[in-house]
Amino acid sequence: MITQGEWETGVCNIEDGKPDHVCVVLKENKQKIIALTGYVGAGDEPESQANANLIAAAVNACKEINPGNPQAVADSIGDMKEALKKAADYMGEQCYPEDILEEARQALAKAEQSML
Repeated sequence: MITQGEWETGVCNIEDGKPDHVCVVLKENKQKIIALTGYVGAGDEPESQANANLIAAAVNACKEINPGNPQAVADSIGDMKEALKKAADYMGEQCYPEDILEEARQALAKAEQSML
C-alpha cells in the first residue's frame, strides 16, 4: 500500500536540523517523508528537484485516476497511449467531430512532449 494523500516536493531536515535534502513529502503532513532525491546545495540539486517534482506529479496524477490503485494506472500508461493513438487514427478516418479528434491529438502530443 502506498502513502495516501497528495504528495509534494520540499526540503527535509534529516541531519542536525538543517534543511539538507530535496524530498517528496505528504502535503498534509510535511513530516511524512516519502522519498529523498538529493542534497540541497549539491551540484546536481536542480536534477534532484526535477526528480522530486516528477515523482510527486506522477503519483498524484495516478491517484486522481484510480485512488484505490494508482500503481495500476502507472502500469497501464503505455497501453493507454497506444489505445488513444488507435482511437485518434480511427476517429480521423470516420469523420468524427474535429474538436473530439483534436482533443485526443493534443493529449497524445502532451504525453509525447520532449523536455529538451
